Amino acid sequence: MTVSFASQYITAQFTFTSVYMTAAWNNGLTVTVNGYDASNNVIDNTSFVLSTLGPTNEVFNWTGVYSVDFIGSGGGNPGYAGGGTHIAFDNMLMNNATVTPEPATLVLLATGLAGIGGIVRRRRQKNS
Repeated sequence: MTVSFASQYITAQFTFTSVYMTAAWNNGLTVTVNGYDASNNVIDNTSFVLSTLGPTNEVFNWTGVYSVDFIGSGGGNPGYAGGGTHIAFDNMLMNNATVTPEPATLVLLATGLAGIGGIVRRRRQKNS
């Protein structure tokens, strides 16, 4: 099973800090986690094994990430009614999202600031 998440903004990167994970059905579930940059190149990756007996806090501290994939494989069912390579997630921590404004947004900002500057200048000339 593969699970992915990404920044809602194409130009936004974030720090993927940590997450608690548990194997939902298969004990000994191997999880591979890949972090991608804006060009969809793998910039960070790691693998670890999860148990169905309780959560494991995995700490990543990956910076400059735009998307992350979790890929579960292997393990064996210890007798549960269900089955599969599913992962249970809790307390996922991501932060420091930075959004790079688009050029059109910068033009609007510059126009607004120029307008405000013109108003301030005009008021100063009137008061002089």
